[in-house]
Amino acid sequence: MSPDSSSAPRLARADWGVCAVTLLAMAVVTIVVLRMPSAVGMYEDDGIYLVTSKALAEGRGYRHLELPGEPWQTKYPILYPWLLSFIWRVCPSFPANVPAFQVFNGICGGGAACLGYLIARQAWRLPRWLAATAALLTVTHASWATLTLVPMSEHLYAALSLAALYVACRAEWGDPARRPLAGARGSEALAGARGSEALAGARGSETPTHGLQAPRHGPQAPRLHSAQARLALLAATLAGLAFLSRSIGVTVIAAVAGAWLLRRRWTGFAIVSVAGALAFGGWSVYQRLAEQWNAAIPQAAAFGYDLDYRAWMVRDLDTLAWLAWHKLGANAFWIFNVLIQTSDAWTLKQLSAGPAAAPLFYAAIPLAVAPCLLGLLATLKRGWRTTHLYLALYLALLTIWPFDSYRFFTPLLPLLLPAFLRGIEASLSGLLWPAFAGVGGSELRGGVARSLAIAFALALLVYHVGFSAWIIRSPIHARSARQLAAANELVSERTPGHAVVAARYGGARFLATGRRFVPLTPNENPVELIYPSDRRWSGFGWTVEEGQVRAWWSVLNEQTMKYYRRSGTTHVLADADASGQAALYRRFRESRGGRFVLAGRAGAVELYELRLPRRPEPDSP
Repeated sequence: MSPDSSSAPRLARADWGVCAVTLLAMAVVTIVVLRMPSAVGMYEDDGIYLVTSKALAEGRGYRHLELPGEPWQTKYPILYPWLLSFIWRVCPSFPANVPAFQVFNGICGGGAACLGYLIARQAWRLPRWLAATAALLTVTHASWATLTLVPMSEHLYAALSLAALYVACRAEWGDPARRPLAGARGSEALAGARGSEALAGARGSETPTHGLQAPRHGPQAPRLHSAQARLALLAATLAGLAFLSRSIGVTVIAAVAGAWLLRRRWTGFAIVSVAGALAFGGWSVYQRLAEQWNAAIPQAAAFGYDLDYRAWMVRDLDTLAWLAWHKLGANAFWIFNVLIQTSDAWTLKQLSAGPAAAPLFYAAIPLAVAPCLLGLLATLKRGWRTTHLYLALYLALLTIWPFDSYRFFTPLLPLLLPAFLRGIEASLSGLLWPAFAGVGGSELRGGVARSLAIAFALALLVYHVGFSAWIIRSPIHARSARQLAAANELVSERTPGHAVVAARYGGARFLATGRRFVPLTPNENPVELIYPSDRRWSGFGWTVEEGQVRAWWSVLNEQTMKYYRRSGTTHVLADADASGQAALYRRFRESRGGRFVLAGRAGAVELYELRLPRRPEPDSP
């Protein structure tokens, strides 16, 4: 495999025009989001980000203000809440400051989409139409809009991780200011293999290598130029910041450092390793100190899952193999789901039916994943690239990470979508080969494949825009906002100021009511709750199995009352719904007799006063 010796393609005015259009599209999405009802509380995490950022703004430290005892946060890295804390300082009134959080997310989302376009154009050498369509598909994606609506860290992480990868790619090209790509001004030729080969032959050893192998003239890799060293330092800094925005950012550090290592550039490897060690080590030191501080808070022992990821860690190889096997299928499903968006209700219906009753649905999953993989292989070209190493590490980590992976794929959209479109074009070219063999040659076949790929991309863009508009216009957001407001009003009216309420979405409810909130149920051994022994591989975690019901009932029956006592819970806010986990919790509540006394009802939510005995109750049989 020969090293890729071409330099960084120079961007033309049209490329900057595409970035401007992408930012404009993101601005339109943000404006639409600003006109929607507040959705803070849609996830548990959004409330936690707001509560901890409020604590930072008030100078109280990185703490869970909503939990009794205000324990220190050790679960999520600090960068995103720290940045939100500046908004709290300028606009301390909640929920009046929610639009400012949404604008910040919109800025990060637009920047991430533009960086994805630059990577597709310069690092992957994709044609402008393909990279531009992928950028527009990204900003109009339903999950991209949803994570602009709520204060979540995905957009910030996407912007920082893609910035680190882009700068790392520029460092691979050498000094781009001194080594521009002659003749690549705004032409689609930067994707042409013949132009790249001619340029490589003309410039030869002048241009630094693109690949991850040593150059042919000697066994020792050349030293970094000063410009490359500065870019390596910038990439290392951005990778460290990506880690401090989301823990999975460790894959960015590993990818950038690993790329330098595989290319035997020891200086670049050392720069990135030191910066990554500072970010990782600094956060780890804080976690250890915060754990010691939390040990002095009596209630903190009840919130292990909410303060630490260790409850989710797999502890034996058999469970890890079982988890990885199921996550392989689930991750393939989620890749399909983010590329070809489908409604949750329809998807659940297909998954509940199973492969025998819904063969076309299950066949569509590999048919969507395969072009994505093919596109990544096509963009790999002459050697490992930092972006591909990052994707490999990221997906490998998701395979052993017990959490639901859907949100984890959203920051990958700026990379997955151009790879998918490139794979579609390559697939069409391969399918057309028999029809054009000996008739017009490869140029005609490539032109027809490109035209069909453009038509597919435009159709997919129209579908994405329509699907996102349908999601945004869905009454579920307004209905959820009304239910949340009604439940918060109920808590404010029927509980004293010192109350501790067990409920879902505690962070957002604390900001609205001033009451302390704890999670509705304890989280003991969550791996067993999500991956029981009878879990169906083809259900991808969407369908409820008997093993999950048994595991949840065991937790409710054996741990919940002890958890309420340890956390100081005085009230419970629970759904009145008679389906799913809500029905199981209702059954548990009714089995406890007079321990739960109805204090009020607001729509589909019921508030109970909790009457615990002075002495701990024995476990139920």
